[in-house]
Amino acid sequence: MLRLGMHVSIAGGLEKAADRAREKGCDAFQIFTTNPRSWRSKPIAQQSIDLFSSRLKEYDLHPVVSHMPYLPNLASPRDEVYSRSVQALADELVRCRLLGISYLVTHLGSNLGAEKKDGRERIAEALKKAIADSGGD
Repeated sequence: MLRLGMHVSIAGGLEKAADRAREKGCDAFQIFTTNPRSWRSKPIAQQSIDLFSSRLKEYDLHPVVSHMPYLPNLASPRDEVYSRSVQALADELVRCRLLGISYLVTHLGSNLGAEKKDGRERIAEALKKAIADSGGD
C-alpha cells in the first residue's frame, strides 16, 4: 500500500501534527518531537501523549516518523559533543516509544577530519549505547 506523507509542525501541541497531516490528506507524516535546533527538550505531558495516540488511531495515520534535532553528531571525535549526541539520541528514542513512533531519522554526523573508521565506530557505539540507555530495542 502506498502511503503519502510530509513533515508537519507540532506547534501548539504534538496532537496538532496529526490534525495537520489529516487536513493535508496524508496517510503518514514526520515530525520533530522537540525543537530541532536545541539540545534541550521538554518532557511530554501525558495528556499530549494520549491525544496524539488517539488521533493517530482515529485518523488511521501510519507510519509516523520522528526526526532527530540537528545538533547531535554521532561521529564526532569531540567527547563532549559525542556524549551530548548519544544522550540526545537516547532521549529521542524514549520520546518515540512514549508516542508510539516506530521510525526515527537521524543525520549520523561528521568525523570532522578524523579517520573514517573511527567515525563509523563512534556511530556504531552511539547507537548501541543510546538503545541500551533508552531501555528500547
